[in-house]
Amino acid sequence: MEMIKGIKGHGYHDELVVPIIENTAHEGELTESLTEAMRAYPRTTAILVRNHGVFVWGDSWITAKTQAECYHYLFDAAIKLHQLGLDWSIPTHGPLGNVNGLWGFSGNHSRGAKVGTLGLDYMIEPSQIQEDLEQGVAGAVPIPSNYVGKEPAIASLAAYVEAMMKTDRKLICLQQLQYHIWRTGFQSNELVGVVFEDVPEALERWQTSGIKNSQLLSVSFYV
Repeated sequence: MEMIKGIKGHGYHDELVVPIIENTAHEGELTESLTEAMRAYPRTTAILVRNHGVFVWGDSWITAKTQAECYHYLFDAAIKLHQLGLDWSIPTHGPLGNVNGLWGFSGNHSRGAKVGTLGLDYMIEPSQIQEDLEQGVAGAVPIPSNYVGKEPAIASLAAYVEAMMKTDRKLICLQQLQYHIWRTGFQSNELVGVVFEDVPEALERWQTSGIKNSQLLSVSFYV
């Protein structure tokens, strides 16, 4: 919808992803989950709190107000389409489509992006690639326009990712891509985490002693 252009960093054909977190008794207790959502989705400028409302921000009060109005319009349209029995998550236009399990640019315009997934251009920020190209970073390659076709875009993107991994670049977009690879792998059972017998008991003991969930998460990775 045209209103998506009012959201910072988004164009008419882009996919807009708004994270949803669970509500708490007090707003101050939302800090950790808000932070995690921002890190997982660095491109977002809004987060929905279930059964509460939405947080919207911008680089000025004018930008924040403009985006809030656009989000309100888009949310309202999504609800109305849902009430009409229409799938609001799948546009009937634009270049978004399924590419070997990833949702990105495609020549098939009859399919759209699934909710909760990321387009290729969302996984790797275009601004990051452009910045690397301007600075002459080794391995940085331009990503062909979506109108060229999906294969050149995928090949260029894969080459860029591999080059950044080889040089051990600490980029948020790579961390985000890693997160989605893990999530997809665990959901499809291609990846299986091994938990030793003493771990559940230790986690329960630590939680009972008052250690916060975020600390438990860090400990569980090291365990």
